[in-house]
Amino acid sequence: VQPDDYLSWNKLGATLANSGRHEEAVQAYRRALSLAPGFVRARANLGIACHSLRAYDQALSNYASALRLLQPGRQSDSSVWNLARQTVARMAFEPSSTSSTGDRVTALKALVEARDLPGFCRAVGVAQSDSS
Repeated sequence: VQPDDYLSWNKLGATLANSGRHEEAVQAYRRALSLAPGFVRARANLGIACHSLRAYDQALSNYASALRLLQPGRQSDSSVWNLARQTVARMAFEPSSTSSTGDRVTALKALVEARDLPGFCRAVGVAQSDSS
């Protein structure tokens, strides 16, 4: 009904994800982000959908992007760090994943536990500056 309403696209993504339709949710979240690139909730939701699809590197990149947009110390900051922690923990149990080497998981875990945003962004390939 409102094709340019980023909030509606995010809600559609959440509805699709809650129905187990994660691939379609990814597309809805991407549409929301194309309309509002700084919409943190859609970025975090995209990370959650990627996690559900076992696309852990993409999930972590989206969490890093969301964190980059947030002010440190806010409740939403803690929530996104917790999502990143869950994804890194899951990676440790996916030995077939090319991104799940023991050394990489250990390094990511340390960065997430320390809430080292610059290091985390570097590790997942997300530019730290606003010009990215």
